[in-house]
Amino acid sequence: MPVERWIDASIQAGGFRVLDLSRDVALSAGLIPNSALADPIDRCLVATSREHALPLVSADRKLVEYAARTKQLTVIDASR
Repeated sequence: MPVERWIDASIQAGGFRVLDLSRDVALSAGLIPNSALADPIDRCLVATSREHALPLVSADRKLVEYAARTKQLTVIDASR
């Protein structure tokens, strides 16, 4: 199966919704200090979670600790 079809089928089968990187999310991500989260993708994930008021599921300790420290988003620890 071509990768594009597999991705579309997986999204549909899982009942997922794909969120585009909006201007507001990009701006919010840019305001997160590099010292708080060095990975720009992590900053985008955090900003998206906050913008859409959705929990983030991750086993990434830096994201779990950032959420606990800032109380600005909910991260469900997938490592448990």
